[in-house]
Amino acid sequence: MWLLSTDRAELHFFADPEDVEDGYATLSHVWDKEEQSFQDVQKIRKKCARNLTAKGRNPRNFVCEKIRRCCELAESHGYKWVWIDTCCIDKTSSAELSEAINSMFRYYALSSICYAYMRDVTPIAFPDGSPQTYYRARNHLGTSIWFGRGWTLQELVAPRFLLFLSESWTTLGTKADFADILEDDTGIPATVLRLEASYTEYSIAQRMSWYGKRETTRAEDEAYCLLGLFGVHIPPLYGEGRNAFRRLQEEIMKQSTDTTLFAWGGTDKWDENSCLFALTPAWFGRRNMLLRDHECGNIVPDGNARGAENKTFSVTPRGIRAYVPIIECRTRTYADLHWLQSVGGYPVLLCLRSTDNATRQDEDGEDTEWKIGSIRGQPGPPAYEVDRPRLLEIQALSYPGIYTIQGEVVRASWQDVFIKHRPSPRHIPGQLPDSRLPFIPAIPMQLPLHAPYRFDPTDIRKFQRQLDGPEVKIYNPAVPGAPVRYRFRAGHKWTSQWITINVGQCLRKEENPVWATLLVTNHGHKEDSVDHDCQFDHISEWPTRDSSDSGKESANRSSDAVTSHQKDFPLASRKFYHGYKLFREEGGLITLSFAPCPINPARTLVLKASLEVVNRNAPTWQAAAIRYMVLSS
Repeated sequence: MWLLSTDRAELHFFADPEDVEDGYATLSHVWDKEEQSFQDVQKIRKKCARNLTAKGRNPRNFVCEKIRRCCELAESHGYKWVWIDTCCIDKTSSAELSEAINSMFRYYALSSICYAYMRDVTPIAFPDGSPQTYYRARNHLGTSIWFGRGWTLQELVAPRFLLFLSESWTTLGTKADFADILEDDTGIPATVLRLEASYTEYSIAQRMSWYGKRETTRAEDEAYCLLGLFGVHIPPLYGEGRNAFRRLQEEIMKQSTDTTLFAWGGTDKWDENSCLFALTPAWFGRRNMLLRDHECGNIVPDGNARGAENKTFSVTPRGIRAYVPIIECRTRTYADLHWLQSVGGYPVLLCLRSTDNATRQDEDGEDTEWKIGSIRGQPGPPAYEVDRPRLLEIQALSYPGIYTIQGEVVRASWQDVFIKHRPSPRHIPGQLPDSRLPFIPAIPMQLPLHAPYRFDPTDIRKFQRQLDGPEVKIYNPAVPGAPVRYRFRAGHKWTSQWITINVGQCLRKEENPVWATLLVTNHGHKEDSVDHDCQFDHISEWPTRDSSDSGKESANRSSDAVTSHQKDFPLASRKFYHGYKLFREEGGLITLSFAPCPINPARTLVLKASLEVVNRNAPTWQAAAIRYMVLSS
């Protein structure tokens, strides 16, 4: 992908968006009649390279206002790169255009921030940004042309952090702030916009209905703008018209058992030309009542008699359809695939768990029988997934079809079943199933504009790399005011294998100040409760440091000095000996830093964690160790 440098608006190529170490911003907007293309931006760069004046050498001074303002805003927020669809795709290359269209949802999902520029919304509609004024803004915000375009649907759903901007590029709020209003206007559940639920939990018909009355300039784009929402890929063929939407439905059908794909229209939609597929996504209207289960299908056995001597397997969207011996023992289910242990020759069974009776809990914690997209009472072969443990070794068979499992003698029966063969298309909110990066779950409380603090996933991964750690666990309690816990597992070098950062808001103070603690342990057990000391743990009581003294990286982020609150914590390393001589006496110094968020400096703090390897005899490490022991005692 091509990205613009925010300081100079010059195009640079990255093989993969996940290769952008410090993250990048994206712009979501409605195209104007005249937009600068990839070639236009490259011409400006070449022209500036020949200019001798300082001002004339920066291409950012000569790009259009939209690109320039976006670059300036992203740079002020600390981002070095930005992706803008008008100029970051070489549309003269069919291969590059095809890749961009099929990857666009991913581009937005991986961005650190997405700016939704609404050229027809004035900042006057949001006088103070408080929740009390949001409903006053509903009529003003909902009438924006931005919500009427097809491409902005995926640009609304995909990014974790989407910031709405007015016509003058001032901040209006985030999609989490306006989630309830947007649900009424677009049909997209507020829980999806707040990343409390994944869009993949909703049926095909539901997701199609989110298209609503949106329009695209080209008929083909009605299909292409929905590719990411359904996780499918098709080559774009401009000129095929609405045949593109038929191809999209065919591809969805190949990969999903959700028959709500056909649940569009009503009595007023049927005519002589009606068929199984809809002509346009607009025909789906609102279908919020249609549900489906993640592995549920509507496949009926063909009834053909088959001999017990032959197992059969076939790949289907629901899973592997198999005709195999199934054993039921107490509450457990097993499949005999005729496996034998290599040593001893004991039979080994595949452990299965039924997915037909899978339930999920509603908001009140009660189990619900509804399965997304299923039709109650419809017959079909039973469906299973592999259980844990995966395999079970049993005694040798006394007679064919007779098994002794945990002292109980049971008989097998040949059955037609489905066995799950690939990961579920459902995933955690904010998760990309094919990402190479460690998954960092979304923290819904950090998504509103006025969040008390944010810990960006890019910074979490950077700290994890510094620790050389294999994993990070994040505990995000649903109880208001309860702290979020970030548990990092450190690499082999460090004697203390687990570092836990707890961040919360103090409920004892009226202003609910942010507090943070760091705990170093040799185990990965989660504490039942976490408390803090108001005198030492409130961020406002921490020592301050000016960004101008914190190194080159901060200077590159902003020309203005930013005061942050920081605290150091010691981390011991393992002692390495060569013979009887100790040759490594290193320690780690973990620094937690809270600085004003560039997007909302008055209300929000940004947390960064860093690790510096120092000598354990250094004054900084000794001071941090003494302070940590005093506070821990």
